Amino acid sequence: MEQIQLSAEELQALKQANLLKALTLQEGWSQVLLPYLQSQINHSWVDPRRAKSDEDLLYEYKLGWARAMAVEEIISFVNESEETAKKLLAKQKGETKDKLREAVS
Repeated sequence: MEQIQLSAEELQALKQANLLKALTLQEGWSQVLLPYLQSQINHSWVDPRRAKSDEDLLYEYKLGWARAMAVEEIISFVNESEETAKKLLAKQKGETKDKLREAVS
């Protein structure tokens, strides 16, 4: 199969995906950072005793929810980067069909 030249944006995305993959292979990610992030998602408890009013309590709940959503987004971003790298490498190797390229030729 013929090699396909990736665009500058695709090469940058591939580089970033590879950097994130390298990060996930480190013990610091798997043993420290990922468990910490997951605990932030699963343990975003609000202590109602600290709230001075129902409005304060609701605000703290919303803040905890937003924090958990942001952490989930970070984990998803890192996980999805591996799929991005696979797709870009397959494209680069000519293993995927590019309908736009076929339509032009």
